[in-house]
Amino acid sequence: MKKLNLIVSYCFIFLIIVSFSNGCKKDDNPITPGTNTDGVSTLIYSSDMGLTWTVYKLYLTDAIKRIATFNQLANSSVICSGTKGTIIRSTDGGSNWAFDSSAVTKNDLNDMSSVGTNLSGVAVGNSGTIIKTDNDGVNWVTITSPTTNNLYSVRFIAIPGIGFAVGSNGTVITSTDRGNSWSLLSSFQSSFVTYRKIELLNPLNFLFAGDSSNVNRPFIIKTSDGGTTWQSAVIPSLQGVKLFGMDFRGLDTGIAVGSNGTIIKTVDGGLNWTLKQSGLNEDIKAILFNMEICIAVGNKHTLLSFDNGDTWSFQLINNANGPFHCIFRIDQGEYFVAGD
Repeated sequence: MKKLNLIVSYCFIFLIIVSFSNGCKKDDNPITPGTNTDGVSTLIYSSDMGLTWTVYKLYLTDAIKRIATFNQLANSSVICSGTKGTIIRSTDGGSNWAFDSSAVTKNDLNDMSSVGTNLSGVAVGNSGTIIKTDNDGVNWVTITSPTTNNLYSVRFIAIPGIGFAVGSNGTVITSTDRGNSWSLLSSFQSSFVTYRKIELLNPLNFLFAGDSSNVNRPFIIKTSDGGTTWQSAVIPSLQGVKLFGMDFRGLDTGIAVGSNGTIIKTVDGGLNWTLKQSGLNEDIKAILFNMEICIAVGNKHTLLSFDNGDTWSFQLINNANGPFHCIFRIDQGEYFVAGD
């Protein structure tokens, strides 16, 4: 992986003046260990499955919440989204970055998903924000939302292009036309419930992870018939925990992560979960689980498992500016992690 070309420090004032309309420039010096510069987002890169990381500066005033791609060609476009509507885009696998100057929204963008057709994707965020691109993130349009509640997760089933987004106050919305229009599923609504993560395994099997304020603990629900009926998963007693991330390798084996260092695992498609020891007592925000590795990220920590999530090791990234929020696989052995 060629060295990232990111912004040097003197670009920060200039970028504000031009409203982030220019591309990023090469940063020859990763952040000095021990620094914590306000207004700098962290992007780290590994070429060895997360064993070692290089830290780079992104002179943003905002946190990166999600990294995704809408392009079916490997090593092509990568898009980051985050707070205050921040969107940055790379067309060469992450070597060079440019800021989106269209400012479609100023609301926080919490998640993105491909809609199942090449170059098309949807981002969702606070206050019911939904935006969509059909040209690989070059342009975005605002989609009419059926809710003003915060939306935290969005996923699409590539075929037939059905999507779901979930969020606060028990909000679940769905699209049957690849994100062009959305409707509210009122049967899920509850002032006590926040849905934080969706995992779509196939058109029939998918899961929602959330938490309920009236009992102060998380839950996972699963459908095996495309959403007609739902079953509550059996999870460990996790008082006060919120689940932020979930990922499956295949239909049966999955990992979910959350606050207080929580890691839970299922081997039966999400119906039963067991607690695993992370060794940390901090929020773990995201998990990526594939045939290579399990990688999770938290507050300046990366966590690795080489035995399908049963045991974990972790390392502190001292020169990160703040908590990590997301993970993205570039290519074999190559990963990005981003955050504050």
